[in-house]
Amino acid sequence: MKKFAFIAIISALSFSTVVCAAEQNSDLGNVTGGNAKKAHGIIEKKCTACHSKDKIDLALSTGKNMDEIQKDMEKRGVKLNSNEREVLGIFWKQSKPTK
Repeated sequence: MKKFAFIAIISALSFSTVVCAAEQNSDLGNVTGGNAKKAHGIIEKKCTACHSKDKIDLALSTGKNMDEIQKDMEKRGVKLNSNEREVLGIFWKQSKPTK
């Protein structure tokens, strides 16, 4: 039961962070109009093949350096083109927890 509650809290925090970030900045380059669908699509396609989305949500919610994590994942074999890197880079910056 504790694990379920923890996952629910992390998911809620991640979702609210994305919503707040989208409201604060509607000019997100390839993530146009605050819409993070492209970033979520890349994450679903490229990241969740090896680990769950919960692991990404946890890293975001704890303020991990997502650019460094992304570079590490590329060293481990994930293939990202320049557009995917740009979309994720913008998404990581906009998805950091607000203080």
